[in-house]
Amino acid sequence: VNYSVHDSLNQENEEDFALLYHWEEEFSKWVFEKHGVVNTDNNFVTFEMDELGIYSVFYRTDRQAPAISANVEGQEFTHGGYVSKDGTISLVLSDRNGIDIFNHTIEIALNGSVIDPMEYSINTSAGNLTNIPIKYKLDDMEEETYFLNINCTDINGNNAQKTIKFEVKAD
Repeated sequence: VNYSVHDSLNQENEEDFALLYHWEEEFSKWVFEKHGVVNTDNNFVTFEMDELGIYSVFYRTDRQAPAISANVEGQEFTHGGYVSKDGTISLVLSDRNGIDIFNHTIEIALNGSVIDPMEYSINTSAGNLTNIPIKYKLDDMEEETYFLNINCTDINGNNAQKTIKFEVKAD
C-alpha cells in the first residue's frame, strides 16, 4: 500500500492509519486484523498474512470500547449484591459496529480463573454482532464473595473489561 508522509491523515494519528481489515462473509462485517508496518523511506505500508481472504486498508475513527452490562435473571441485582447459589448471570456485550468474535475471544473469569466457554452460552447470529447476549448459570456455588471478570474487543480493536462483584447466599 502506498504511503505519503505529506498526507495530513497519516500525520494526525498514526495508530488509526494503515489498519488491515478482513471481510467476514457470514456476518457481513469488516474486522480489524492488524497494523501495517510503515516504511517512510520507500513510502509503503506492508502487511504479512497467513491466510487467503478479502482484505482492505482502512482509517479507523471508532475509538470507543464496547459496553458490558450484567444482571441476574429472576431477581434484582446491583454490583456487590446477593445472588442465588444456582442463579443465572446474564451479560450483554454491545458495540455499534460489532463485537469481534473472530480474532479476539470473549473471556469470562470467576475469581481469576478463566471459565471454559462450554460452561456459558453465547448467542450470535449472522449479520448481528452489535448486541451479544451471554448466559452463565452458577452451579451450586459456596456462600462467599465472587468477582466475575468479562473481557471483549470490538471489530475495530477497542477493548473493554468489566468486573462484577456478587455474594452467593443459600436459597
